[in-house]
This record gives sequence, structure tokens and C-alpha cells, in this order.
Amino acid sequence: MTGSLNLAGETVMELNRTNAVNADLISAASIVLGGNLTVVNIGPPLQAGDTFNLFDGALSGAFLSTTLPDLGSSTLFWDTSLFQSQGILKVGTTQAPPPTILPPAIVGANLVIQVSSLAGFNYILEASPEVGPTSWTPLETKAGGGVLTFTIPIGSAPQRFFRITVQ
Repeated sequence: MTGSLNLAGETVMELNRTNAVNADLISAASIVLGGNLTVVNIGPPLQAGDTFNLFDGALSGAFLSTTLPDLGSSTLFWDTSLFQSQGILKVGTTQAPPPTILPPAIVGANLVIQVSSLAGFNYILEASPEVGPTSWTPLETKAGGGVLTFTIPIGSAPQRFFRITVQ
């Protein structure tokens, strides 16, 4: 719509994560939220990191009630932090998935390790001179969110093994 839209009564929105994540989208210059909102998942089970843009435009008002689909897991939750301001719903998680470690590289005199990470978690690079140690030495901690880069000087250090843990 090119003008203003006032939502009242019942608004039902569908979402589906099949292939590219998508959802019904209401777009207008301004949208006044009101009445009741029901969001229905018509696709496969939702996963951590799924993001759905339901409303596009200047948002005001609030729904009297909002019903969101069950996520089917105690480690998943609806992140509504951007819903009132941007019309975006996200599926968050209380449990970090295992980190994805990208192929390491030697850059100058450094070993560079990159990790795909998830916001809301800390990623800790740990080292040990043994393969199966009883304890690991933390080297560096980084907050998650995108690709993290750990740079380790090689120098004349003895052989070391590395791992990434997530908290």
C-alpha cells in the first residue's frame, strides 16, 4: 500500500522456512498494529536463526494479543526484539550449535583460524601441547556474531593443538 494501514480484528500471517526463509509480508507507508495477530508455520519445523519479516513500513500501535507457532524445542525461543520497531520475528536459541571452523591459513608469521559464529554466545580458542589433555589453556575469547578471526603467532612455539569451545 502507498498510504496508511490500520490493522484491527484478526490478522493471520503464514511463514515457511522451505528453501529460502519467507513469510507473508504487509507493506505500507505506515502500519498501525491493533487487534489480534496469529502467526502460523505452514512449512517444516523452524530452526535457530530463522528470520521472518512480517511488516514493512513505519510501525505504531501494538497488537492486543500475539499467538506464535510452537517451536517444538525447549532450547528455541521467539526473539521479538525487532518486532515492534521493524516487524521482524527471529527464532533464537539458548544452546549454541557446534562452531563451523573454516580452513585455517598461514598469513605471514601467524596461524589464522576463522569460525562462523552465532550472536549471543562467546567463542573461546584454547590450546594444549597434547592431543587429549586433561585441561586446555584459554588463549582468546570473542563474542559471536558472524565470522570470527583468531590470529596465533607461530614464532618458535612448540607444537600445539587447538579447539574452539562455545559458552
